[in-house]
Amino acid sequence: MGLKVQELFDEVRSAFLSNLDDLAWMDDTTRDYAREKARASGSMLGYPEYITDTKLLDEHYENLTLVEGKFFESRIAIGIHGRQKNLQHYGTVPDKTEWEMYPTEVNGYYSPDFNHIAFPAGILRPPLYNPTSPKSFNFGSFGMICRFFDKDGNMRTWWTDKSSQKFKDFSQCYVDFYSNFTVEGTHMAYLAWRAWKDKHGGGDSLDLPGVTYTPDQMFFIGMAQLWCTHYTPEVVGTMPNSKYFAEAFQCPSGSSMNPEHKCKVW
Repeated sequence: MGLKVQELFDEVRSAFLSNLDDLAWMDDTTRDYAREKARASGSMLGYPEYITDTKLLDEHYENLTLVEGKFFESRIAIGIHGRQKNLQHYGTVPDKTEWEMYPTEVNGYYSPDFNHIAFPAGILRPPLYNPTSPKSFNFGSFGMICRFFDKDGNMRTWWTDKSSQKFKDFSQCYVDFYSNFTVEGTHMAYLAWRAWKDKHGGGDSLDLPGVTYTPDQMFFIGMAQLWCTHYTPEVVGTMPNSKYFAEAFQCPSGSSMNPEHKCKVW
C-alpha cells in the first residue's frame, strides 16, 4: 500500500510543478524557486522504521512503563516519556526522519522545517484512502490533502515582492467570495488525476458494479466524502470555483455551482 500512496503523492507533486506555468501572479524568479522547493519536498508514509524492528522498538520505549488498568497514570507516563525524548534533542543535529505523530493517529502534517509531508498508517484507510477504490476516488480524497519557509526549512522570504503583491490581489477574489457564506485544495489533485488518466488510456483503474458515475464524477464524490460529516455546505462552498466540477456534473452556466466568474490562485 505504501508504494501506491507514494505514487499518488508523486502524481500530485508533478501536477503542482506543471501548473506553475499557468499562475499569472507568480514571476519567473519565484516560479523557479517554487519548482526547486517542490522537487526537494519529501514524504513519510505509514510508520517509522523502528516499528518493524523489535530491538529498535524496545530501545525507543525503554524508559516507558504502562500499567494495565491504570489509564490515567499510563497517560501521564506517555506525556513524560515524550518530553524526555524532546529534551534529549537539545544541542543535537535535527533528525529529519523523526516522526511527530504516532502511526495510529488519524491525521497528517506538513513540516516546514524539513519540507516533507507525513501521513501515519491510521489515516491511510477509508474514507481518506482505499487501495480497492478507483484511482479517481483516491485522487479526490487523498490527493486533495497532499499540499506543499524555503526548500531547506529555513524561515526566509523566497517570494519576490512583486509575486507577493499579485498573490494578495488574486486572493482577494476568495475573500469576497467567502464573505457571502455563513458557513481549496481540489484543483491540484484534479490535475494529478487528469494526468494519470491521460497516461493510462483515458479510463479509471477499475469500474464499480452498479455505479453509473463517470470517473471525473467519482473524483469529486471521493473529495466530498473525505470527512464523512453532515456539513455539506463546505462542499457547496468550494466547488463553484472549479470548472472541472461543472464539467463533470454538467452544471448549467451561470448556476450557483457554475458561476461565470470563478476564483483561482493556484
